[in-house]
Amino acid sequence: MAQPISNLPIGSKVKFGRYNVESEAAQDIIWQIADKNHTGYPDNSITLITEKIIDIRGFDAKEPSNSDSNRQKYGNNRYRDSNIRQFLNKAGYPWYVATHGADEPPTEEGTNNYGTGYDDKPGFLSDFTEEELTSILDTTLTVALNTVTDGSGTETVVNKIFLASVTEVGLENEPGGAEGSLLPIFSDDASRIGIVTKQVEDYSNYDITGARYWWLRSPSSSGSGGVRLVSTSGALGSGFAYGGGFGVRPLCNLKSDILVSDDPDVDEAYTIIFAIPHIITLDKPITVNAGEKLERVKFNPKTNGNPMNLKYTDTEKLVYETENLNTDVVDLEITGKDGKIDKIAYTIS
Repeated sequence: MAQPISNLPIGSKVKFGRYNVESEAAQDIIWQIADKNHTGYPDNSITLITEKIIDIRGFDAKEPSNSDSNRQKYGNNRYRDSNIRQFLNKAGYPWYVATHGADEPPTEEGTNNYGTGYDDKPGFLSDFTEEELTSILDTTLTVALNTVTDGSGTETVVNKIFLASVTEVGLENEPGGAEGSLLPIFSDDASRIGIVTKQVEDYSNYDITGARYWWLRSPSSSGSGGVRLVSTSGALGSGFAYGGGFGVRPLCNLKSDILVSDDPDVDEAYTIIFAIPHIITLDKPITVNAGEKLERVKFNPKTNGNPMNLKYTDTEKLVYETENLNTDVVDLEITGKDGKIDKIAYTIS
């Protein structure tokens, strides 16, 4: 009925969260397992990356008031201050908050007029359930700094949803040093090629199909406005931060004890299971002491205060069903009576 997500091999598909590109109904996001217990990531975690490019957006908008002329014209390549980092980790609207004095929201004009500005779009996490949100782990990420304005070397940021680095996808490190370690799902150029989803084809403001360049979090270190990308051949590429025609393929880390279905669905993806149905079988006559005699009662049982649903009944037993039962110790209460049913009178399966 269910198994830990850690049972699945690297490359397995998992449905987790929902997303809409523009105004269409939110659709399931399909991810792939990129690694398990990845070095530098949270202990006992499963790393997911979206199977395909799920959107076309800019990395960071132009900053007309920035003292650096390249950032005025091309946007900011420091991941810490990027619009895409903030968007991926927010729910609802408005989500944009300036992170420095010259910061600007990602309007359509500010992201190269590709029709992919998203300052007025709800945050990426808007259609995730509360259970999904609480299962995503905070991850400390190493990010290179450019050598022109940001001092070279690396810095760290902490996020739930994030972009991969050149190091993690198996491409050449920036001069500042390694940004994490290789994710084993990436082994060659072919494994890095990003294909857009059917949802992007149908609903993006930019008319695209097939392979697309997709963003990494690494800067092009010799400048202040360029960001590294994976090209359509899977090789290393780069583009200006304000470029609105590049793909988004985020990652996250989940707890390794999260449960998934035993078998994949029609999309060849396993589904996350948060609520597991449990069957409560009352397999003995239920009686209570009513003074000098035992009185057979009619009862309306509850598990830990929550009503159960009658599944079926026959001449020998009553069978009730409940969900979200995280223990085999339950209180079955008799409505209107000051008493609880003895554990020997029921079984849980």
